Amino acid sequence: MNTITQLNRLSKKAPKKLRIISLYNLLSFWVTSILSIILIFIFLWVLPAEELTFIVLALVILVPAVLIGISFLMLHVNLKLLEGSKNAYWILLVLFAVQCIGIEIPGWNFNFQFGLPISFSFSSGGFLFKINVIAIIFTTYLISFQKDFPELLEDLKLNSRNA
Repeated sequence: MNTITQLNRLSKKAPKKLRIISLYNLLSFWVTSILSIILIFIFLWVLPAEELTFIVLALVILVPAVLIGISFLMLHVNLKLLEGSKNAYWILLVLFAVQCIGIEIPGWNFNFQFGLPISFSFSSGGFLFKINVIAIIFTTYLISFQKDFPELLEDLKLNSRNA
């Protein structure tokens, strides 16, 4: 059974706390996939034929493919969480946490955002500081039920066995 179908099936039986994260990850995956494919076609249509070198073509296809791959990774980790994996919780937490901020200074950039980034930025001179509100909300949300996680983990293991 494929990851998306399995995630959808398991998340319906999961506690609401985790259902929200699953719905966000599913929505994020589909939006990322659809927009990436649309952007590939736009780039290929807009770029003049003489500018379509191998490197440009590779980037136009590779960058969206990587974004779709990362979104799919989040779905897979989310699925493992719903199956009761403690490690999946920590991986998902890290994946959301690294998206919380972005920093850019001349010659250096750190910005790890995928999915549905709703963010705002502060800039001064050559310095840019970006805050991803959605990532902060979901990181905080995941941290909020860390204390109840052992009980939640047992419920998830039971749900995945009964599915």
